[in-house]
Amino acid sequence: MEEQHDCLSYEEALNKALEWMDQLGGPIGPYYNIEIGRLGAGLGMEVGVSSSVDPFRRVRLGFDPFKGPHFNVDAGKGTGRRKAALRFPGTEETISQQFKRRKPRNG
Repeated sequence: MEEQHDCLSYEEALNKALEWMDQLGGPIGPYYNIEIGRLGAGLGMEVGVSSSVDPFRRVRLGFDPFKGPHFNVDAGKGTGRRKAALRFPGTEETISQQFKRRKPRNG
């Protein structure tokens, strides 16, 4: 089951997403994979990062009609996997603007 948390801003949601991951395995660290969006405003864009070493952790920026703008965070694999969505005010355009501000990196 996914936890859902409402935040007052993009910055608060990002900070809470990073805190959530710290509590469940620590920061992703220097060994990571770039996550490329497969849907909507993030299609083909860098939307987040995931760890390439255990324990698995991932953070992604996204939008859907039910959650609105949010960060998805995952920690672990299989039945022990934990997930959360950190929602913040905005629209799909808010997310599009965030994607446009990101500079592409090599993963």
